[in-house]
Amino acid sequence: MRPSIEVRNIDKTFVGVHALKDVSFTCYPGQVHVLQGENGAGKSTLLKILTGMYRPDSGEIWINGEKVNFRHPIEAKKNGLAMVYQEMSLLPELTVAQNIYLNQGNKRGFTDERALLRAAREIAQKYNIEIDPYARTADLPIAAQQMVEILKALAAEPQILILDEPTSTLTSTEVDKLYQIVQELKSQGKTVLFISHRMEEIFRFGDYATILKDGSYIDTVNLRESDENTIIQLMVGRELKSIFPHKNTQKDAEVMFEVQNFSDNAHFHNINLQIRRGEIVGIGALDGQGQTQLFQAIAGLRRRTSGTVKLNGKEIVYHNVRKAMKLGIGYVPEDRKGLGLCLEMSVGDNLSMASLRRRQKFGFIKKKEEAEQANQMVKRLNIKTASLLQNVVNLSGGNQQKVSIGKILEDVPKVLLLNEPTRGIDVEAKQEIYRLLRSLADEGVAILCYTSDMMETIGLCDRVLTLYEGRITGELGEREGALITEENIMRGAMNQKVQKTTGLEDGQNE
Repeated sequence: MRPSIEVRNIDKTFVGVHALKDVSFTCYPGQVHVLQGENGAGKSTLLKILTGMYRPDSGEIWINGEKVNFRHPIEAKKNGLAMVYQEMSLLPELTVAQNIYLNQGNKRGFTDERALLRAAREIAQKYNIEIDPYARTADLPIAAQQMVEILKALAAEPQILILDEPTSTLTSTEVDKLYQIVQELKSQGKTVLFISHRMEEIFRFGDYATILKDGSYIDTVNLRESDENTIIQLMVGRELKSIFPHKNTQKDAEVMFEVQNFSDNAHFHNINLQIRRGEIVGIGALDGQGQTQLFQAIAGLRRRTSGTVKLNGKEIVYHNVRKAMKLGIGYVPEDRKGLGLCLEMSVGDNLSMASLRRRQKFGFIKKKEEAEQANQMVKRLNIKTASLLQNVVNLSGGNQQKVSIGKILEDVPKVLLLNEPTRGIDVEAKQEIYRLLRSLADEGVAILCYTSDMMETIGLCDRVLTLYEGRITGELGEREGALITEENIMRGAMNQKVQKTTGLEDGQNE
């Protein structure tokens, strides 16, 4: 049988990141092929190359026996590829019908709105999706919008359908409908390339799975002859390098920070966690599991529907980030350029921003004290800058991140929340931040950290809470009798039982 997709020796490098390294694999008609790997494995980059959003540095793509060189997604679409992206691409002010057939009206001969509506109704009925073609897209619930995205891809009548986390916003009923759609496409001899972090869906939808890790091809397995353990082990088989500072957590230290019954009824549910003085606790999760919203809620940036916060055993109440910081809770967001820094302002101004209230007297800023403190922070964090007057936009990514962290440290937090603290920075800068965080912990700061780099979670954290769809699914650490390993983190992050070290044989689940 002739392959529908052949990926041959694809290589792609961005600035400082080797995203794909000589990747090759093959898909066939009438099959669902799962692309699997942890965060940063290269899945999204590969899909964007397949659909013409990126150009590979080297290697070839063959579609149905012909070599292709797509320069734009429109070219891919003309050649029978359609993709449902993780991020919505619908225009909210248009109707369902208009979104489904956006940019296809002339090709299909639609001369009026009635023909467009009729076509939208017919394709929805064909795939048993109940949706009003007249409805304004913005008025639909998020799950219904995702079904419109799927219909939009199907309306192009693709030979190859690529689904990137298509079920993340769907109800169980809609997941069942999507499964029936995929089965119908298979029966027509079409190829479906499928990405999901939900292990049960991988085995339900998929025929074969190709595993990527750190941008490299690992293996392709027949899912009918495989199991969850095999997939997880293929995804996580890396050696931890000695690049992290020694962990010095005092096991009997008192609980310093506690969150009880935290919920927002949308992104996170009934979260309970404790952090001891001097402890670094990690969140082990795949992308989009509610960790960012949880951090924002704890930091006072997002409303919650229930839950209490305790600091040193006493309940504290706050409803905004300013009050949270005053109480000793500091937050370093994942988007340093959009949220963490004012890029067009100086290093000194950025570092001093969070602590201005402590440097005012009768409404005037004590500039000498401000400069002294900022200079001390530059030295402590080894921020490479010409002076405090240099604009942050002109710093490297690593030094920008140090400024983002230093800004919060200027306010001397008791609790530090870090979301992706080393994203997009070089190895040397990462190691400096690792040493800084351990130093802060040794000084008694309680730290809660999420990073999509699993090696960082393992190397940095004294304890790890795994999170799946906004719920804590496991706790890893020496005290908890479950080792902090990639396999255990992936198990918890995919709602599987972690392997215990106490009272269980090797490889036996709890």
